[in-house]
Amino acid sequence: MKLSPKELIVLRLVAEGMSDKEIGTKLGISERTVQTYLTRIMLKLQAKNRVNAAVLFFMSNPDLYKTYSNNKEGYEKNYYPLDSRRILSECVRN
Repeated sequence: MKLSPKELIVLRLVAEGMSDKEIGTKLGISERTVQTYLTRIMLKLQAKNRVNAAVLFFMSNPDLYKTYSNNKEGYEKNYYPLDSRRILSECVRN
């Protein structure tokens, strides 16, 4: 199944390691709306969880990951030294 443009943005922010609350704040939507998007994404991709969804999707579509990583669509990257979220994000990139 194809993901909507908003679902792609949410999934990209998940890959960056953001929480539902952080994603909602960045996109100007509620935390519950973010959770609804993630539920739909996981169903479409048959993923076990949010991280699995991001990995499955961007491993299958690396060109889209690059597109969304270069697109500063209302959010900034979270970088914390030795942060597992940053490490996951870098793993998805490679």
